[in-house]
Parts: sequence; C-alpha cells; structure tokens
Amino acid sequence: MCLCCAVAFIEKLDGQSLNMSSEEFELYMSGQTSPHWPQPTAASSSSGTAALAQVHNSLDLLTGLGERQEQVIEKARQLESDLIDWTDEVEQKVQSALESFPIETENTTANAASGTASSSLSAIDSENIENEQLPPPLQPQMFAG
Repeated sequence: MCLCCAVAFIEKLDGQSLNMSSEEFELYMSGQTSPHWPQPTAASSSSGTAALAQVHNSLDLLTGLGERQEQVIEKARQLESDLIDWTDEVEQKVQSALESFPIETENTTANAASGTASSSLSAIDSENIENEQLPPPLQPQMFAG
C-alpha cells in the first residue's frame, strides 16, 4: 500500500466505514473511551497480546485516576466555598456582637458622666499611671541609648 493510499484511507475514516455509530466513533477518537481488549490467558503467551493487555490496563487506571482527580478538585472547590461562607458568617456575627455590646472604657464612662466628649485615649496613653502599682517586670525603665 502506498503512502498516498494510507493518507486517503485516514482522511475518509469515519464511524460508518468502521461499522459503528458516529457518536461511538467520536468517543474513541477523542480518547473518552477505549476498546476493551481481551485479557491475556495462559494459552496466549504472545508478548504482543500481553503488551496490549498491559496498555489497556494502564488506560483503565489512568481513566480511573482522572475521574478521582475531578472528584478531588470538585470537593476542594466546595471546601473553599464553605470556608469563605463560614468566614463571612463569623465576621457578621462578630460585627453584630460589637454593635450590640459596645466596648466601654473608664475614660469613656468618666467623660460621659462628666458631660465631656469621649476621648479615644487608652490608659496607657495617660501620664497619670502609678508605676508603683505595677509588678517589677512591667515597671517602666529608662535606658540611655
């Protein structure tokens, strides 16, 4: 058979010429399915048949692995979505709790009681801290740099 005849045969190859439906032909050509080759028996010790069976087994394994990979990817996407939803829910609950129970400090309470505007200074910003009441590791020390 000459090369031009082989090319012409391949160009005209379709499901009908192989006695199969066009859908089945497309599945085979796209690699979505493969023919089921007979498993080697003790009587068939031909290396060609054994190699062909090994190729078929490898294809089956790869197909199974591909399906499992798709499942893992889908579950990972679902987990990511669930984690984002959970994070948003926690943020909403924290925000709701902060709005329901505002934080009050001594300065805010004292200023509100005296009628002055509340300041955002914390106790650490104040100069009136009595250092003698702090335990030794927390007492401020002066360092000459």
